Amino acid sequence: MYKILHNKIIVVVCFLFFIMLSTSYAHYEGDDKLASGGIRLGEKYDAEFVKCVDGNTAHFKINGQVFKTRFLYIDTPENSNEIEPYGKEASVFTCNFLKTGKITIETDGESVYDQYGRLLAWVWVGDQLLQEEMTKAGFVEDFYDYGDYLYEDRIISAMEDARKLSKGIYSSDESTFNKENGAKSGPASPSSEEKVSASTDLAKEISQIEKEVSENTKSKGSSGHIISWLIALGFFVFFYKKRIKYRK
Repeated sequence: MYKILHNKIIVVVCFLFFIMLSTSYAHYEGDDKLASGGIRLGEKYDAEFVKCVDGNTAHFKINGQVFKTRFLYIDTPENSNEIEPYGKEASVFTCNFLKTGKITIETDGESVYDQYGRLLAWVWVGDQLLQEEMTKAGFVEDFYDYGDYLYEDRIISAMEDARKLSKGIYSSDESTFNKENGAKSGPASPSSEEKVSASTDLAKEISQIEKEVSENTKSKGSSGHIISWLIALGFFVFFYKKRIKYRK
């Protein structure tokens, strides 16, 4: 009878162990998706425009907190660190456009923030996508791509139209500028207080390293839970067997 009771208890303990382990892992996964400031990937947030930085960066207030935000996917001519042709025009376009309607911030890609702590997001003004409108106007000189994004096809199509119509930096009198600059790689340089790498390869390597670190952290976290529960289970079985032995 003791043996039957012992086996039943072991089964129950193992069942509870796996339930608690699954719950702990799910909780860990949820915490990993939650970024500081309560911003999650793949979500939309109502935002309030605070101020511009340049053509592809601005400050927004979300849930009472101000976020310096780098617009996803696009790269505009520099206006803060060094002045490039159409840099000022791109900044003016951004500042004016952000004042024309309700702002919605949409996160996308593999990370909520870049390596400089800036929020990465698509910016909607009313039902218009800011990145797309800037590209149509000819103020986007290149893209930076760390993975798959929701609206990249729309941006690519908008750039093709801007080139065909000779808009902005693609106007005939700026052909020399385009040849000299060519296709830039990696994200554009932010404001003077921070420097962004111009190398796509380096940026992708950084992104890959961050991804591997994140995966290692998850692995270590889940492994830690497993080890803790196995130790607890081992102690329980040991003392229970000892107790049964004394009863005999």
